[in-house]
Amino acid sequence: MESIALYLKKFTNLLPKDFTLKEHVRIVLKELLKISVDPGVINIKGNTIFIKNTNPIIRSEIMLHQEQIVEKLYERFKNKNPLKVL
Repeated sequence: MESIALYLKKFTNLLPKDFTLKEHVRIVLKELLKISVDPGVINIKGNTIFIKNTNPIIRSEIMLHQEQIVEKLYERFKNKNPLKVL
């Protein structure tokens, strides 16, 4: 008998990859920095994540914890491609 995961596999690609990555970025920022970020301010181009926020304090915190954010994203995605958070 075949596993149900085989049948549900086609549904994993329904959401755009950018959407799921944005959600994981939001979750990681909430866990590490205790801040909530609107998904509209997160843009992804290639392997670079841009967070456009007008608040300089939040931007500084993100830049200070950039390595920790990237490490958490690697853990979530098991991604070996280099990521940058700007």
